Amino acid sequence: MSAPSMTYRSALLALILCWVMPLTSCGLFKPKPPPKATMVMYDWNDDQGPGKVSVEINLSRQLAVYKRGQRPIGWSYVS
Repeated sequence: MSAPSMTYRSALLALILCWVMPLTSCGLFKPKPPPKATMVMYDWNDDQGPGKVSVEINLSRQLAVYKRGQRPIGWSYVS
């Protein structure tokens, strides 16, 4: 194989790579948002209103209920 044809092939390969590389960039394709959890482990909706925060724990259900005054503001599993 002669030197000029090798240079031509190298230049052609470099040109193709310069054209193809941006197409494979992560910037062109935005990732999909992660899927929602199938099992919700907690919920929290504190309104920052008046009242002290209290926690009631039910060991048999492994569940904690959070209240501000008498208003429920959240829950979570405990173990």
